[in-house]
Amino acid sequence: MMLIRLYLTLSLHLQTAAKNFWNSPLAPLDILVLASG
Repeated sequence: MMLIRLYLTLSLHLQTAAKNFWNSPLAPLDILVLASG
């Protein structure tokens, strides 16, 4: 259950990061922080 939720959250985050990559170079760092805790 938790893994599915985490996967969905990461997918959404990755899409957002891809869209805003040039505006937000720290987006990948955001994802790492979210994934780690």
